Amino acid sequence: MNRRALIVVVLVGLLVLLVLGCSFSLGGSKAPTDTPIMPTSTSTPALPTATPTELLLTPTVVPSPAPTGAAETGGIERGGGAPSGAQGKEGPSASTGTIKKRSEAASAVDKFTFLSHTGWVDEKGNISIVGEVRNDSDQTVNTMVAVQALLSDSEGNVIQGDFAAYLDRPVITPGQTSSFWVYITAEELGDTDPQSIVDYELKLWDTGRPSPDVELEVVQSEATVEDDGLYISGTVRNQTNQEFAAIAVYSTLYDADGNVINVTLDYRELDVPLSPGEETEFVGWFPERYEDAERYGVIVTGFAEPEAERRSAEDALRSGEGLFEFVSTRSWTEEDGALSIVGEVRNVSGETFDRLIIVEAVLFDENGEVIKGDFSAYLDRPVIRPGEVSSFWIYARPDDFAAGWSAEDVARYELALWVTEEQSPDIELQVLESRATEERDGLHIRGRVRNQTNESMDTLAVYSTLYDADGNVVNVTVDTVQLDRPLKPGQEAEFDGWFPERYEEADHYLVVVTGYPSSR
Repeated sequence: MNRRALIVVVLVGLLVLLVLGCSFSLGGSKAPTDTPIMPTSTSTPALPTATPTELLLTPTVVPSPAPTGAAETGGIERGGGAPSGAQGKEGPSASTGTIKKRSEAASAVDKFTFLSHTGWVDEKGNISIVGEVRNDSDQTVNTMVAVQALLSDSEGNVIQGDFAAYLDRPVITPGQTSSFWVYITAEELGDTDPQSIVDYELKLWDTGRPSPDVELEVVQSEATVEDDGLYISGTVRNQTNQEFAAIAVYSTLYDADGNVINVTLDYRELDVPLSPGEETEFVGWFPERYEDAERYGVIVTGFAEPEAERRSAEDALRSGEGLFEFVSTRSWTEEDGALSIVGEVRNVSGETFDRLIIVEAVLFDENGEVIKGDFSAYLDRPVIRPGEVSSFWIYARPDDFAAGWSAEDVARYELALWVTEEQSPDIELQVLESRATEERDGLHIRGRVRNQTNESMDTLAVYSTLYDADGNVVNVTVDTVQLDRPLKPGQEAEFDGWFPERYEEADHYLVVVTGYPSSR
């Protein structure tokens, strides 16, 4: 899980009223020394006056029991031939850290209006979509709201993937704004050329979960340009009655018309906790895309616990110890410096779990020191019954590591499970048939699935797991399918799970398909 997307919460905003979207680009402690290029007044900046450019979709939630689905296993077919292995057998399912199962209560979605947004592809093929929304209702929103981006190529084809981030401000009162930053790496796009993406659509989803940080009082700030970029520095005061172990600095840049042109986040763990009434300095940094900036906004939030230790109440309802056991795990470092940890757990209790379950990794270097960062993911199966298994994929990007750490520093890791109180938003569907074939671009697991529920599905998620001859997990992946039309009860659809690499040792597989109901 990344940025606040993958479980750290990314919450951003303007100075006093304006806000900004973000990722985890961890900031430094340099103090700006050049001449300010923007107003340094601490008064509240004016709200942008850009015309709304996006209509908001307003899905609703109608919770319903999840019918029993059908997982499917099969042998690995090399270059064609008939699949081997049992079909219809219950077993593990697979996931990737890029799919976040959200409890998509839409109670606040119709409260917001998009003010401005823009997107670009950087020189490495990574995509950024930044923007800003305003709370036009008479109600205060104090829950985490996710922004989902649907990408399309020049031919109108929707790119498969779950691309989302959270709005940035912890609490958004009527009339206030919040920015967002949906950051998509080239690796998340699979074999899609980033340059072929020409369009995107934005949706909002209210998770119903409270934010884990608190907005602090910005005493003063200024912006300066140095050789390595634009810095926004200042002083923040803890006006609350609680103590904070870390702060997050959310900075936003605007052009002359009030449109967002860039956003960033700088996170810092404090050497000494920030007590009530105390002040500390902060720094935000833009290494690029600041040349057209006319003005800025900055807010600072405080976290009661450091990132590696933080676990909000709804995320840590109870420990999974004694309820689940780890069956097998495996880890490796990706070419781009990311860390993957895959594995499988079994429900050894007598309970059936239909709630989201977090698997968390604590990383250590060769000296036994804890590597700072938030490294976690959800288990993949929506409902896990006694004796059943579920896979997981913790995918930690380079930006998920605190400053000074990287995947190369990891010598070992420890895993733990936490059962939340949130119901899984998807439902397992019935896999009718599947087969695995090795092709030029990798290993594909294709088949057909039936919607055996009484709800229509807008999106499918295909979870595929590969095993070696001893039954250990070799690799896992997830492929999302944004359907052209809803999959109605009783209807069937085709699916395709794809492993572009790390499948050579595979002896057999398992695939699970879930659907996201239109009503949720």
